Amino acid sequence: MKKLLTRREFLRSTAVLSSATVWASKLSIGAEAVKKGNDKRPNIIFLMSDQQRWDCVGKINPMVKTPALDRIADNGVLFDQAVCQGPMCVPSRYSMMLGLYPSQVGVLKNSMSLTDDQLPCETLPEILRKAGYQTAGFGKTHWRAKGCSTRGFETRFIGQPRNSSLYERDAVMMSDMNPEGLGRYMQETRPFGAGEENIAGYLGCTSKVEEKDHRDGWVFNECLHFIEKGIDKERPLFLYLSFLKPHAGHNVPPGYTRLTKSLCPNSLPRIRQSLVTRRA
Repeated sequence: MKKLLTRREFLRSTAVLSSATVWASKLSIGAEAVKKGNDKRPNIIFLMSDQQRWDCVGKINPMVKTPALDRIADNGVLFDQAVCQGPMCVPSRYSMMLGLYPSQVGVLKNSMSLTDDQLPCETLPEILRKAGYQTAGFGKTHWRAKGCSTRGFETRFIGQPRNSSLYERDAVMMSDMNPEGLGRYMQETRPFGAGEENIAGYLGCTSKVEEKDHRDGWVFNECLHFIEKGIDKERPLFLYLSFLKPHAGHNVPPGYTRLTKSLCPNSLPRIRQSLVTRRA
Protein backbone atom coordinates (compact mmCIF):
# COMPACT_ATOMS: atom_id res chain seq x y z
CA MET A 1 0.00 0.00 0.00
CA LYS A 2 1.22 3.49 -0.84
CA LYS A 3 2.51 5.38 2.20
CA LEU A 4 0.96 8.81 2.54
CA LEU A 5 3.39 11.64 3.12
CA THR A 6 2.33 14.04 5.84
CA ARG A 7 2.90 17.78 5.51
CA ARG A 8 5.53 17.66 8.24
CA GLU A 9 7.37 14.79 6.56
CA PHE A 10 7.29 16.58 3.21
CA LEU A 11 8.69 19.77 4.69
CA ARG A 12 11.40 17.84 6.47
CA SER A 13 12.36 15.70 3.45
CA THR A 14 12.54 18.64 1.05
CA ALA A 15 14.14 21.04 3.53
CA VAL A 16 11.47 23.66 2.90
CA LEU A 17 12.22 26.83 4.88
CA SER A 18 9.40 28.81 6.44
CA SER A 19 11.22 32.10 6.77
CA ALA A 20 10.76 34.52 3.87
CA THR A 21 13.86 36.37 5.05
CA VAL A 22 16.00 33.27 4.64
CA TRP A 23 14.58 32.67 1.15
CA ALA A 24 15.34 36.25 0.15
CA SER A 25 18.89 35.82 1.40
CA LYS A 26 19.34 32.60 -0.58
CA LEU A 27 17.99 34.25 -3.73
CA SER A 28 20.29 37.25 -3.36
CA ILE A 29 23.26 34.89 -3.09
CA GLY A 30 22.02 33.26 -6.31
CA ALA A 31 21.96 36.64 -8.01
CA GLU A 32 25.63 37.11 -7.16
CA ALA A 33 26.33 33.68 -8.65
CA VAL A 34 24.77 34.83 -11.92
CA LYS A 35 27.15 37.77 -12.04
CA LYS A 36 30.10 35.44 -11.49
CA GLY A 37 28.92 33.02 -14.17
CA ASN A 38 28.75 29.98 -11.87
CA ASP A 39 25.03 29.88 -11.17
CA LYS A 40 23.78 26.30 -10.82
CA ARG A 41 20.26 27.00 -9.60
CA PRO A 42 17.52 24.94 -11.26
CA ASN A 43 15.14 26.18 -13.89
CA ILE A 44 11.56 26.47 -12.63
CA ILE A 45 8.52 25.61 -14.78
CA PHE A 46 5.13 26.60 -13.35
CA LEU A 47 2.29 24.89 -15.24
CA MET A 48 -1.31 25.81 -14.47
CA SER A 49 -4.71 24.87 -15.82
CA ASP A 50 -8.10 26.35 -14.93
CA GLN A 51 -10.95 24.43 -13.28
CA GLN A 52 -9.29 21.07 -13.73
CA ARG A 53 -10.73 18.70 -11.14
CA TRP A 54 -8.39 16.71 -8.92
CA ASP A 55 -9.52 13.48 -10.62
CA CYS A 56 -9.02 14.76 -14.18
CA VAL A 57 -5.54 13.27 -14.50
CA GLY A 58 -4.90 9.98 -16.26
CA LYS A 59 -2.84 8.59 -13.39
CA ILE A 60 -5.95 8.82 -11.21
CA ASN A 61 -8.80 8.49 -13.71
CA PRO A 62 -8.45 6.11 -16.71
CA MET A 63 -11.09 8.05 -18.62
CA VAL A 64 -8.76 11.05 -18.84
CA LYS A 65 -5.80 11.15 -21.24
CA THR A 66 -2.97 13.26 -19.78
CA PRO A 67 0.27 11.40 -20.62
CA ALA A 68 2.56 14.40 -19.99
CA LEU A 69 1.05 15.14 -16.57
CA ASP A 70 1.18 11.44 -15.74
CA ARG A 71 4.93 11.43 -16.40
CA ILE A 72 5.39 14.44 -14.14
CA ALA A 73 3.44 12.66 -11.40
CA ASP A 74 5.45 9.45 -11.86
CA ASN A 75 8.76 11.29 -11.55
CA GLY A 76 7.81 13.81 -8.88
CA VAL A 77 5.51 14.24 -5.91
CA LEU A 78 1.75 13.77 -6.36
CA PHE A 79 -0.21 15.66 -3.73
CA ASP A 80 -3.50 13.84 -3.21
CA GLN A 81 -4.63 15.77 -0.14
CA ALA A 82 -3.94 19.33 -1.29
CA VAL A 83 -6.57 22.07 -1.07
CA CYS A 84 -7.01 25.42 -2.78
CA GLN A 85 -6.45 28.68 -0.86
CA GLY A 86 -9.72 30.16 -2.12
CA PRO A 87 -12.74 28.81 -4.02
CA MET A 88 -12.70 31.62 -6.60
CA CYS A 89 -10.28 32.31 -9.44
CA VAL A 90 -8.96 35.81 -8.77
CA PRO A 91 -8.41 35.45 -4.98
CA SER A 92 -6.71 32.08 -5.49
CA ARG A 93 -4.34 33.39 -8.16
CA TYR A 94 -3.38 36.47 -6.13
CA SER A 95 -2.71 34.13 -3.21
CA MET A 96 -0.41 31.88 -5.22
CA MET A 97 1.54 34.76 -6.75
CA LEU A 98 1.99 36.64 -3.47
CA GLY A 99 2.38 33.75 -1.02
CA LEU A 100 -0.38 35.07 1.24
CA TYR A 101 -3.90 33.94 2.09
CA PRO A 102 -6.72 35.80 0.30
CA SER A 103 -7.69 37.36 3.65
CA GLN A 104 -4.17 38.81 3.90
CA VAL A 105 -4.13 40.02 0.31
CA GLY A 106 -7.56 41.65 0.58
CA VAL A 107 -8.92 40.10 -2.64
CA LEU A 108 -11.86 37.90 -1.67
CA LYS A 109 -13.95 37.62 -4.85
CA ASN A 110 -13.56 37.78 -8.62
CA SER A 111 -14.77 41.37 -8.87
CA MET A 112 -11.89 42.60 -6.69
CA SER A 113 -8.35 43.46 -7.76
CA LEU A 114 -5.30 45.46 -6.71
CA THR A 115 -3.28 48.06 -8.57
CA ASP A 116 0.50 47.78 -8.57
CA ASP A 117 0.72 50.28 -5.71
CA GLN A 118 -1.77 48.29 -3.64
CA LEU A 119 0.10 44.98 -3.72
CA PRO A 120 1.08 44.01 -0.14
CA CYS A 121 4.39 42.48 -1.24
CA GLU A 122 6.40 41.54 -4.31
CA THR A 123 5.09 38.84 -6.62
CA LEU A 124 6.82 35.50 -7.16
CA PRO A 125 8.16 36.43 -10.64
CA GLU A 126 9.43 39.78 -9.36
CA ILE A 127 11.31 38.10 -6.50
CA LEU A 128 12.88 35.64 -8.93
CA ARG A 129 13.70 38.38 -11.45
CA LYS A 130 15.55 40.35 -8.80
CA ALA A 131 17.37 37.16 -7.84
CA GLY A 132 18.79 36.85 -11.35
CA TYR A 133 16.25 34.59 -13.01
CA GLN A 134 14.99 35.16 -16.53
CA THR A 135 11.22 35.41 -16.07
CA ALA A 136 8.73 34.57 -18.81
CA GLY A 137 4.97 34.39 -18.38
CA PHE A 138 2.54 32.93 -20.90
CA GLY A 139 -1.21 32.83 -20.44
CA LYS A 140 -3.64 33.65 -17.69
CA THR A 141 -2.78 35.46 -14.46
CA HIS A 142 -6.21 37.09 -14.01
CA TRP A 143 -5.02 40.11 -12.05
CA ARG A 144 -8.06 42.03 -13.34
CA ALA A 145 -6.12 45.28 -12.92
CA LYS A 146 -6.27 46.70 -16.45
CA GLY A 147 -3.02 48.34 -17.46
CA CYS A 148 -1.03 46.97 -14.54
CA SER A 149 2.61 46.05 -15.05
CA THR A 150 3.64 42.51 -15.94
CA ARG A 151 4.52 42.22 -12.26
CA GLY A 152 7.95 40.69 -12.62
CA PHE A 153 7.73 38.99 -16.01
CA GLU A 154 10.34 40.21 -18.47
CA THR A 155 8.61 38.34 -21.30
CA ARG A 156 4.81 38.30 -21.23
CA PHE A 157 2.21 36.91 -23.67
CA ILE A 158 -1.55 36.95 -22.98
CA GLY A 159 -4.28 35.33 -25.07
CA GLN A 160 -6.65 38.28 -24.84
CA PRO A 161 -7.48 41.47 -26.77
CA ARG A 162 -5.68 44.66 -25.83
CA ASN A 163 -8.94 46.30 -24.69
CA SER A 164 -9.55 43.49 -22.17
CA SER A 165 -9.61 44.08 -18.41
CA LEU A 166 -6.80 41.49 -18.35
CA TYR A 167 -4.43 43.72 -20.36
CA GLU A 168 -1.00 44.16 -18.77
CA ARG A 169 1.29 47.01 -19.70
CA ASP A 170 4.21 45.91 -21.93
CA ALA A 171 2.64 42.48 -22.52
CA VAL A 172 2.13 41.09 -26.02
CA MET A 173 -1.59 40.46 -26.48
CA MET A 174 -3.08 37.94 -28.89
CA SER A 175 -4.90 40.75 -30.69
CA ASP A 176 -1.50 42.30 -31.48
CA MET A 177 -0.24 39.25 -33.40
CA ASN A 178 -3.27 37.21 -34.43
CA PRO A 179 -6.37 39.44 -34.44
CA GLU A 180 -8.10 37.37 -37.14
CA GLY A 181 -7.72 34.12 -35.22
CA LEU A 182 -8.84 35.72 -31.96
CA GLY A 183 -11.83 37.16 -33.81
CA ARG A 184 -12.84 33.72 -35.06
CA TYR A 185 -12.54 32.30 -31.57
CA MET A 186 -14.59 35.10 -30.02
CA GLN A 187 -17.28 34.72 -32.68
CA GLU A 188 -17.63 31.00 -31.95
CA THR A 189 -17.85 31.49 -28.17
CA ARG A 190 -20.17 34.52 -28.19
CA PRO A 191 -23.24 32.30 -27.54
CA PHE A 192 -21.51 30.99 -24.40
CA GLY A 193 -22.09 34.28 -22.56
CA ALA A 194 -19.93 36.09 -20.02
CA GLY A 195 -16.88 34.04 -19.08
CA GLU A 196 -18.12 31.37 -21.52
CA GLU A 197 -20.08 29.97 -18.58
CA ASN A 198 -23.73 29.77 -19.55
CA ILE A 199 -25.48 26.46 -20.30
CA ALA A 200 -24.28 26.48 -23.92
CA GLY A 201 -20.72 27.02 -22.72
CA TYR A 202 -20.82 23.99 -20.46
CA LEU A 203 -22.54 21.80 -23.04
CA GLY A 204 -19.88 22.85 -25.52
CA CYS A 205 -19.19 21.64 -29.04
CA THR A 206 -16.45 20.46 -31.34
CA SER A 207 -14.80 23.70 -32.37
CA LYS A 208 -14.64 24.79 -35.99
CA VAL A 209 -11.74 27.08 -35.15
CA GLU A 210 -8.21 25.74 -35.66
CA GLU A 211 -6.34 25.02 -32.45
CA LYS A 212 -3.67 27.63 -33.25
CA ASP A 213 -6.42 30.27 -33.20
CA HIS A 214 -7.72 29.23 -29.79
CA ARG A 215 -6.33 31.44 -27.05
CA ASP A 216 -4.58 28.51 -25.36
CA GLY A 217 -3.26 27.30 -28.71
CA TRP A 218 -1.75 30.69 -29.49
CA VAL A 219 -0.21 31.05 -26.02
CA PHE A 220 1.22 27.53 -26.20
CA ASN A 221 2.82 28.14 -29.61
CA GLU A 222 4.33 31.44 -28.46
CA CYS A 223 5.76 29.64 -25.42
CA LEU A 224 7.33 26.99 -27.65
CA HIS A 225 8.82 29.71 -29.85
CA PHE A 226 10.30 31.37 -26.76
CA ILE A 227 11.82 28.08 -25.59
CA GLU A 228 13.41 27.61 -29.01
CA LYS A 229 14.63 31.18 -29.57
CA GLY A 230 14.33 33.33 -26.44
CA ILE A 231 16.04 31.61 -23.54
CA ASP A 232 19.00 33.38 -21.95
CA LYS A 233 21.51 30.60 -21.34
CA GLU A 234 23.45 32.75 -18.88
CA ARG A 235 20.59 32.81 -16.36
CA PRO A 236 18.31 30.24 -14.72
CA LEU A 237 14.75 30.34 -16.07
CA PHE A 238 11.39 30.84 -14.40
CA LEU A 239 8.77 29.85 -16.99
CA TYR A 240 5.08 30.31 -16.20
CA LEU A 241 2.57 28.68 -18.57
CA SER A 242 -1.07 29.06 -17.56
CA PHE A 243 -3.94 27.69 -19.66
CA LEU A 244 -7.51 28.99 -19.72
CA LYS A 245 -9.00 25.53 -20.15
CA PRO A 246 -10.60 23.15 -19.21
CA HIS A 247 -12.65 26.07 -17.85
CA ALA A 248 -15.87 26.51 -19.83
CA GLY A 249 -16.67 27.07 -22.67
CA HIS A 250 -16.08 23.64 -23.89
CA ASN A 251 -15.49 24.29 -27.57
CA VAL A 252 -12.96 21.49 -27.94
CA PRO A 253 -10.44 21.91 -30.80
CA PRO A 254 -10.77 19.39 -33.65
CA GLY A 255 -9.02 16.08 -32.99
CA TYR A 256 -9.40 15.87 -29.23
CA THR A 257 -12.88 14.35 -29.17
CA ARG A 258 -11.59 11.19 -30.87
CA LEU A 259 -9.44 10.47 -27.81
CA THR A 260 -12.57 9.61 -25.79
CA LYS A 261 -14.58 7.74 -28.42
CA SER A 262 -13.08 4.40 -27.43
CA LEU A 263 -14.27 4.73 -23.84
CA CYS A 264 -17.28 2.58 -23.09
CA PRO A 265 -20.19 4.37 -21.31
CA ASN A 266 -20.73 1.17 -19.28
CA SER A 267 -17.42 1.78 -17.54
CA LEU A 268 -18.59 5.06 -16.00
CA PRO A 269 -20.24 3.61 -12.85
CA ARG A 270 -17.21 1.38 -12.16
CA ILE A 271 -14.74 4.25 -12.62
CA ARG A 272 -16.87 6.58 -10.52
CA GLN A 273 -16.93 4.04 -7.66
CA SER A 274 -13.17 3.63 -7.97
CA LEU A 275 -12.68 7.36 -7.58
CA VAL A 276 -14.98 7.55 -4.57
CA THR A 277 -13.08 4.70 -2.92
CA ARG A 278 -9.72 6.34 -3.67
CA ARG A 279 -10.91 9.68 -2.29
CA ALA A 280 -12.17 8.04 0.90
